[in-house]
Amino acid sequence: MRRGERAEIVTTDPWKTYDLSQPLDTDYLSAFAGITPADRGHWQRARLFAQEVIPVINGHWEAAHYPTELVRRMGELDLLTDGLEIPGHAVFSPLAAGLVAMEISRADGSMAAAAGVQGGLVLRSLKLFGTAEQQERYLEPVATGTLLGGFALTEPHHGSDSVSLETSARLQGDQWILNGHKKWIGNGAAGGITIVGARDQADGQIKGFIVEQQAPGYEAAPVRGKGVLRAIEQAEIRLHEVRVPRSALLANAVSFKDVSKALVDTRVNVGWSALGHALFVFEAALQYARQPRTVRQAAGRPSNGARTPGTNARGADQHAAAVRRGGGRTSRWQASTGTGFIAQVPQHPCRPARRGDGEGHARRQRDTAGKPCDPPCG
Repeated sequence: MRRGERAEIVTTDPWKTYDLSQPLDTDYLSAFAGITPADRGHWQRARLFAQEVIPVINGHWEAAHYPTELVRRMGELDLLTDGLEIPGHAVFSPLAAGLVAMEISRADGSMAAAAGVQGGLVLRSLKLFGTAEQQERYLEPVATGTLLGGFALTEPHHGSDSVSLETSARLQGDQWILNGHKKWIGNGAAGGITIVGARDQADGQIKGFIVEQQAPGYEAAPVRGKGVLRAIEQAEIRLHEVRVPRSALLANAVSFKDVSKALVDTRVNVGWSALGHALFVFEAALQYARQPRTVRQAAGRPSNGARTPGTNARGADQHAAAVRRGGGRTSRWQASTGTGFIAQVPQHPCRPARRGDGEGHARRQRDTAGKPCDPPCG
């Protein structure tokens, strides 16, 4: 049973179904009971988006189709700013940014990835490192989703290993010339812009360049045959003598240490996204177990005082948000450790889903990577 489907259940009416787009109150330990009205308002907007997405996303997933209109819808709901101060847009607290990432992920991992690239990487890079002219030109259309942006660091032979990065940039007169090969770049073939990480041949430092995807020599095509994140296009990009003006350089990012600042805060949201996936699987199992004549109705019901994987994840995410809200910054170690720990969380709710469903409906829920829960979840 996938997220866009309505689950068939065994009752006195064999055709009765239940709707998985409606969220349940599973905050058993009241971890989010004390959040501010402003934070709750941002969360509710993301929940509205989730309720719109769940009924339709499965068709896009099956067809490996990228519904860019849903990215624009996130922009309409002001869900893409990820805590950044963008003129004319709401400013999320760190907690609100996490709740938004969690709720979008509860609906669909592909849409969460799109939001993470658009707001978490591209918009953040422009805000942190862009010149006033670059920000004037790009911040608003990226924040509204009317201009799709990609962040091209990963290479086919080295991943995101900055030490081995081969894509090069050389300054020739008033132009930078880029050559290289990138892969798995979300929005990299969407027709907008790509922030390309390339090594300056003059000083060996990795820098960021804004590249229009229509530029001569920029060749990009979506990777096909994916088993995961099928509702977002991730591109393979080849750069052959791509010329961009000197002004395309992100002037305030002169080394990988600078560029990586955009990655740290985005990694925190990976943890929130994992929690969103876990919540959906848990709620699907609980919805099924609550139906009449199902086996083990208590499959999704924690005992008094028990800590479910979801509540453990909430605690970790709340800690990261509290650090940032208090004026501190989440360290790279905390961000990476949190990502590694919480990425395991969505596997656990799959187990009660499988135990509580003899017909195998809920066991076909995907884990955080979008793969079937059997066998990775158990």
